[in-house]
Amino acid sequence: MNASMFACFRSGAGEVLQRPDYLADFSRVHASDIHLLAKLERGQTFKEPGTPSWEAFTSGDWDPVTPYLQWKMNALRPRSELGEEIRVLDAGTIPDLERDEHVPEVVILGSSVMYAVIHDDDLKGAGARRFTDPDQVRTTTQEFEALSGVRSSRSSSRGRSCR
Repeated sequence: MNASMFACFRSGAGEVLQRPDYLADFSRVHASDIHLLAKLERGQTFKEPGTPSWEAFTSGDWDPVTPYLQWKMNALRPRSELGEEIRVLDAGTIPDLERDEHVPEVVILGSSVMYAVIHDDDLKGAGARRFTDPDQVRTTTQEFEALSGVRSSRSSSRGRSCR
């Protein structure tokens, strides 16, 4: 793996959106005719208040295992059963990408927008940095595919750039 992967996000670039604006923008783009939804979530613990399954999880309405990752995998199960390709990476395989910090939480929607999710000190989603530069989206999609081993049918092999 290349230590410069995800450089767009490490630079702090992108339009910062507060949580309500991020969720509204995500919903608008997601509802359009996108060909790809890709997400890289590196964190092992987050809080997702307001999500019904998360609320049940935190109230103890859960089958005996309680770690966040197991909750997340169960939350993703129905999407997988409906045909969504979900991949889990072993963090031990990417140490060269995390010499200075963890890889960012990346959400890519099609070829037009991507987000670096921002969490507050309590690990709650606080918003995101929004990126719309086509070269940045294409480069990050290719980097994501290199990590996950999945190739999008519409990805281009054109030059990689990060502005």
